[in-house]
Amino acid sequence: METLTRFEIDLNQAAGADKELRWHIGDTFFGDLDATLIEHGDLDATLRVYRAAGAYRLEFAVTGEVSVPCDRCLEPMRQAIGTRQTRRVACGDMPGDDGDVITVAADDPTLNVAWHLYEVIALAVPIHHVHPEGQCSSDMAELLARHTAQPAAATPAAGAAASPFAALQGLFAPDAAPQPGHHTDNSNT
Repeated sequence: METLTRFEIDLNQAAGADKELRWHIGDTFFGDLDATLIEHGDLDATLRVYRAAGAYRLEFAVTGEVSVPCDRCLEPMRQAIGTRQTRRVACGDMPGDDGDVITVAADDPTLNVAWHLYEVIALAVPIHHVHPEGQCSSDMAELLARHTAQPAAATPAAGAAASPFAALQGLFAPDAAPQPGHHTDNSNT
């Protein structure tokens, strides 16, 4: 877990358009965070911190690759990542994160951005991630083929039972079919 301390930043010292923090992120980062979606990766991340009116704007940029399970065969697959995201940080009495604004103590504006960096990476992974066609595990592809329902044929196969409604097909001749709004009354009144 000591590797995560390198993501602890003093916002006052980091603020400025000419300052950029850089990290290389690998498997140790994901292991130290106990990440479940992403366990392996090879990424480069940068962070710029800007200060304006007592608040901060964090601009993350991440490029590289992560390993995620394929949605089709569950085997690991490489997924390219390239993203830029922004977070807002304010100073206040109670440190916290409400989803829109991260709040740090006004008298000690430090923040460990490791988890925020992980969220930036995780949000860049597409919702649906699968190997290109034909590159999934052949064992899993066979298993899926055996257990996937096949669409029913449009016409019955030779020797198949006829439809129970087949007898009704010739009930009305095309010219004898009742017309909408026209009633035939056979009663003698």
